[in-house]
Parts: sequence; structure tokens; C-alpha cells
Amino acid sequence: MFRILWQAASLVSRRLTSSKTSGEAMLKAKLIQIEKAAQKNMPEWHKRDHSLWKRYGQWNPTRKLSRQQMVNIRELKKSAPHLKTVQIADHFGVNPESIRRILKSKWVPSDAEYESLLERTEKRKQRSIERKRAAAGVPAVLSVGHGVDGRKLRQKQKRGNTGDKRGLRGAPRTRKPYTESVGDLID
Repeated sequence: MFRILWQAASLVSRRLTSSKTSGEAMLKAKLIQIEKAAQKNMPEWHKRDHSLWKRYGQWNPTRKLSRQQMVNIRELKKSAPHLKTVQIADHFGVNPESIRRILKSKWVPSDAEYESLLERTEKRKQRSIERKRAAAGVPAVLSVGHGVDGRKLRQKQKRGNTGDKRGLRGAPRTRKPYTESVGDLID
């Protein structure tokens, strides 16, 4: 396809007149004509890929989903095949093209690849934390019992009974019993 367009461009460039604007117009017209002729002979899948390439170009979505979200999308599609891609995209807040590409891909990482992915995510998290600390001016984390300036802190003495598991705060906190919320009822 692109080879044909390149040949057409060289063909038209040989016939260019002295006027640059008319030559450019001729080139554009010839390229459009050749592209239409080539599209008539293309298979359907190639036409679809070409139109997606024209629409999105180099695919780089603004919002990227995590691997777990991608797995969730695939499982959702398996459990509810009647859902359209647009509906899933609205639910996750991404472009329908992203959902189409996720559902189309069948790649599953091997154990070694999965381990390296986990290592990369941990390194990325650590770099992010360090970057945020540097921006805020907070020093690196010290071991337990050290102050911000690096000096050792005095140990606080416990109040009350030493065998008491309640520690410094007094009575243990009581947890609220579980109650269903609206979110639980929707799911």
C-alpha cells in the first residue's frame, strides 16, 4: 500500500510544473485517487486496520489500565458476553478502542515474565516514592527509633500494667459490625 503511494508520489513529482501549488494539488489528487483504487481491492480486515491507523495513528492512550484491570475486563466479557465494548469502556472510563485491543490480545505472561513484571513494578514504585520525597524535601526513611535528624529517640514508658496488651492508649478499640452498603447491593 505504502509502496504504491510512494510510486505515485515519484510519478507525479516528475510531471510537476513550475508552479509549486499546482504541483502539490496534483500530487494530493493523484495520491487520493490511487488510495481509493487500492482500498477497493483490500480485504475487509485490512480496510479496518487502515481506518484505525488513520484514526489513531501511533496508539498511545492517555489513560492506561493495570494488568489486573485487563484481566478483570476479560473475565467480565466471558461472564457477560452480551455487553458491548462501548458499555465496558464507559464502566472503566477508557476509550472503546482500548477495550477492543485488550479483548483481542491473548498474551499471558509465563512465570518468569510475571516475576520480572512484578520486579519492574516494585522498582517503579520505589522510584516514584523517592521522587516524591525529594520534591517534598523529606529525608530517606530511617530505622525504627530514630528521629528525623538521625539521633536515637528515648523509649516511652508504658502506662499501667506491663502485661496489658492495650499498650499506651487504654481500652482496645471496638470495630463496627459489618453492614451492607449500596455498593454491595449493586454488585
